[in-house]
Amino acid sequence: MAHLLTRISVFFTRRVLARLLSTFLCSFVLVVKSWSRFGGPTAFLLLTLKELVFSAQETLAQHLEATILNIMGAFFGIGLSTLARYLASLRPDHSASSRTIPAIFLVFISFVAGWAKSRLPRLQLSARISCFLSIWLLTTDPGISSGSVHSATFFIWMTLSAASICLVSNILFLRWFSTHLARTVATAFSKLHDCLSDILNFSIRQRLLNELLAESVQLDFAYSIAAFELRLGRISVKSIKPLIGVVENVRRELSWGSSQTRRSREEKSLHPATMPATNLGQVILQSMKHVEATLLFVFERTSSESGPKPSNKETTTQLLNQLEQAQNVAKKEFAILFQGTNDDAKKHDHVELAMQASDQSLFLVSLMEMANEMHSALLVVDKVIDLHNTSRTRLWFPHISRAWLGIAPPTIIHDDRDRVMADDNDPERFEDEHKLSMAEAREGLSELVRWRESNQSAPISPHDYTFTSKQSLRLRSMIYGPRITRLRFLLAGCVRAVRHSSHLQHAVKNSMGVMLLSLPSFLPTGSTGQRWFVQAHGQWMIISYVWVLETNTGATWRVAGLRIVGTILGAMYAYITWLMCRTNPYGLVVMMTFADVPISWLITRTGVSSIGVVASVTLPPIAFVRYFDSTSDTRIIVLAAWRATMITAGVLAALVMNTLVFPKHCRMLFLRNTSRCVGLLSQLYLALSRYVSCSHLMGIGFF
Repeated sequence: MAHLLTRISVFFTRRVLARLLSTFLCSFVLVVKSWSRFGGPTAFLLLTLKELVFSAQETLAQHLEATILNIMGAFFGIGLSTLARYLASLRPDHSASSRTIPAIFLVFISFVAGWAKSRLPRLQLSARISCFLSIWLLTTDPGISSGSVHSATFFIWMTLSAASICLVSNILFLRWFSTHLARTVATAFSKLHDCLSDILNFSIRQRLLNELLAESVQLDFAYSIAAFELRLGRISVKSIKPLIGVVENVRRELSWGSSQTRRSREEKSLHPATMPATNLGQVILQSMKHVEATLLFVFERTSSESGPKPSNKETTTQLLNQLEQAQNVAKKEFAILFQGTNDDAKKHDHVELAMQASDQSLFLVSLMEMANEMHSALLVVDKVIDLHNTSRTRLWFPHISRAWLGIAPPTIIHDDRDRVMADDNDPERFEDEHKLSMAEAREGLSELVRWRESNQSAPISPHDYTFTSKQSLRLRSMIYGPRITRLRFLLAGCVRAVRHSSHLQHAVKNSMGVMLLSLPSFLPTGSTGQRWFVQAHGQWMIISYVWVLETNTGATWRVAGLRIVGTILGAMYAYITWLMCRTNPYGLVVMMTFADVPISWLITRTGVSSIGVVASVTLPPIAFVRYFDSTSDTRIIVLAAWRATMITAGVLAALVMNTLVFPKHCRMLFLRNTSRCVGLLSQLYLALSRYVSCSHLMGIGFF
């Protein structure tokens, strides 16, 4: 029983409590019709926006940043959609032009949102909410001028209500302090300590080395997140950035030193030369523990608590001295003992003794490198303590840049080494500089030559002109003229940009899918396709497509399968809610809040968060439909089936689009980058070999 209560208390974290409170408040706002009337007949989308774009983050600073960006994205979609509805209202109702204008705007918004989602990952939710609101505004009664302004105010109310309710809920529970990076670095040092302790005891766990590798890989990603987030604290995360390199260097030395451990695992006694190494290893272990404890102590302190204890500063100085002394002792003693071991091996021709001495040498070299790295880590920790004691709590703002938006600067994206190693006549270099392939350039030059030859061969005297020659000259000018050539070059550049840019490809896929799926809504009023779209609420099909379409094929397949499962579960729970509560407001609030408990567990505690998200999105349109529209005669079971079918259709459309049109397979990207790295390593090896050979020949000539 105590174990169960402990697991329950661990589950209800600050983030989970903030999610539950926001769900309860949003449901309560919906059932109070004096408030929800400002959201119109689709006010239940308040819960959808709450889950999709305004859900609780890890810290309050992260949530505040996401709230600001997502509100800007929402206003972008609402503004352009309202402009489209206004321009369409200038045309006659139900005319083809009044339906075409919203369709064009919807495709444009989808294209921009798709490009922003791929190019600027930090704006992913902002791009999605702009598509979400634009889909509802532009596909609902297109071609009808009345009610366009009211529709915009409905969605403005829903956006601001969802944002404000979630913000208030998160202020009550979430923390301003973000210590994720510090905890990750501290965990990495803890694993380093365990690995080194095993090696010193002549036992090594491969699982621990694998976990350490995963931790080391995650450090760069954790730093990239922490460096560009809104944060409250005393110390900048840049102060502990050098520790990331220390962790990776020590991990490599541990992997190198573990080979000697495997050879000596069956030996019961240690060689005398390992005693200095063992003493040095113990000091390194103490240093790792001190770095771990200091990071947790410094970064997890609140503003009201005092700084680190003076003993931490003294401990750092003491460990630096011990580390230096242990290094000096290990160098001297090992030099004496290893020289004696080599002499004995040569005298008695003991091959095993020589191999053992070699292993001991490699082991000590690894320990010496670890000691140097831990010396650097202790200096970083000493500086961190000084900064913490002399600084005040402040708000750290991110630097607004493309790096902050999730993309590295162009100097990092474009590899300058290709330009250095490429020859002037290299076709790839020509294509990079001129944005044209060699074939396109040759074709353009040949057309220009043909146009000039046609002008030179044309008759000069006016009397020589005939109707046929004038028509032929005009035709040649139309085909080979400089204006047409420039236009063709422009179109070729656009096609080539789409072909070679993954961001533009994703934008094309996003806009193409939205265009095809929304086509029935822009058909003439009363047509079969238009009536089907209204009856089935085809907006959910388009929204599901936008949400499932990822930037690579593998992620789309994974998310698609999870979202189909979540759709089925959400539709089933929504139907049960209808059977139990009908239009009872109290029952609806209780059932929606209760459903958020397993959904929060799926989102925060498992790797299948997509199931929880789509299940939460599927609930409101089914559970609240009769509460806001009592005149509807559609059976709830049919409505639930329609919702599940539309969401599933959008998921399948995303799968087809991302598999057949511009597929982006991660395995191909990995193999391409791997082959590129192998090629660069080969060039580096050849360059080093050439240098060594030249040095060797110069040495021979010198002697």
